[in-house]
Amino acid sequence: MLFKILCVVAAFHGAFSADTRNIVQYLSANPEYSTLVGLVKDAGLVASLSAPGSLTVLAPTNDAFKALPASTLSALQKDKNQLKTVLLYHVINKALISFLITDGEVESTLANQNVTFSKTGTSLKVNNAPISNSDVIVSNGVIHTIDAVLIPSTENILQYIVKHDDMFSDLFAALVVTNLESVLEGGQFTVFAPTDDAFKKISSALPPDAASLARVLKYHVVPGLHPASSLKDGDMLNTLAGKALKVDLSKGVKIGSGKVINADIMAVNGIIHVIDTVQVP
Repeated sequence: MLFKILCVVAAFHGAFSADTRNIVQYLSANPEYSTLVGLVKDAGLVASLSAPGSLTVLAPTNDAFKALPASTLSALQKDKNQLKTVLLYHVINKALISFLITDGEVESTLANQNVTFSKTGTSLKVNNAPISNSDVIVSNGVIHTIDAVLIPSTENILQYIVKHDDMFSDLFAALVVTNLESVLEGGQFTVFAPTDDAFKKISSALPPDAASLARVLKYHVVPGLHPASSLKDGDMLNTLAGKALKVDLSKGVKIGSGKVINADIMAVNGIIHVIDTVQVP
């Protein structure tokens, strides 16, 4: 029934490819996916991707795997658990047809981490990886070919900030002083993270007490996932400080008075956008 519905819907909206085989059978019959198929077998996922259901598979080509550092591919082949996680990061537990995917759409994968789609006209990407062939409908879902291997994050928001202390040492210190570390380790958040240079600009203007500083930090944290492509000019993003930040897309991407200088850093529990100015509510 799923197969018939997908075929009817896709045919109504334009050209598509349909096949009565399941995901593994289709991929196995096409040489451009031979590396992916071999890894699926190594990870013990053949049965899961062959069973009746409604899945979307983001299928990297052989060239996509060749573009990975040799050490990365070798490490995945040696660590079956990590290999399984990476492969499941390419699988979504519902069928997604390209024309129904919206710009900025966030979907959860079977690796329990999110991927983000971006759309410009008919051009479609997932986590900035181009989708070069879309909407191959098979008996248990849909296959989209991608030109890069997606690697899931292994760090939460706080861990990323700590790891990159060359850029965020002041932010981390402020989080420690205000006892807000645990906030960024739970829930799903979008964080607009000021750099050390951003803190230097207003060091004398920062509040001296921990409670007021905590409110400043919370003014940079928005519940939920807000990738850059989903932001609209004039949007008001409600922060943990109880006050909204305004999105300005007239000249690049600005959040409040801060310019986004590095967008869409994916963490296990959210998204980080690096900004050049500390926001004061």
